[in-house]
Amino acid sequence: MSLAREYILEAERRAEQRVRAEIGRDSERLDWLEQQPFTMLQLFDQGWTVATGQIARALCCNTARAAIDAAQENAND
Repeated sequence: MSLAREYILEAERRAEQRVRAEIGRDSERLDWLEQQPFTMLQLFDQGWTVATGQIARALCCNTARAAIDAAQENAND
């Protein structure tokens, strides 16, 4: 019984760490968007699109997070 409890507690700790990491990554995404000129994040029928500085940086991504990540990568190229 105690071994099962240890496994459960460890799994809960790992899940909490993943959630904290994703929250931190979301904060980074929002900070990046906030710093861009003329930012647009919009959902079209084909998917999410991000444009900054009047340039489309990411087109037709499945999620807003994926679109922001792609826009960040494209902006650095």
